[in-house]
Amino acid sequence: MRMFDDGTEVTPNYVKTLEKSKQIFENQLRDLEWRLDQESKAYHKANEERKNYVLEINATKGTIESMKSRQRAAGIYGDYDDNTPRVGNSNIPQDQRILDPRKGPIRKTAAVKSLPRLD
Repeated sequence: MRMFDDGTEVTPNYVKTLEKSKQIFENQLRDLEWRLDQESKAYHKANEERKNYVLEINATKGTIESMKSRQRAAGIYGDYDDNTPRVGNSNIPQDQRILDPRKGPIRKTAAVKSLPRLD
């Protein structure tokens, strides 16, 4: 900001320059207020969406836990914990091979259960 002395003469050209500066600052202020309003709306919308997702996740967790407790009570799980690996109770037959298309077919050396002795 410029400081004025009491002895300074104000010319019409100088007044026009100051009015243009004032208009520029008012426009900048209006633009910043609009941007702030838009960002505030976006924030509140995203926050409401986040709250809805959290509520949905918590409801799903509660449903899963209640289903697990019912299954445990019914004896479907037996003595298995969530961390215990289930061996032998898979639905895939032992002779069925699962192929990875990126790696190609299973090699015979990898599929043999007992390798020959190295003498």
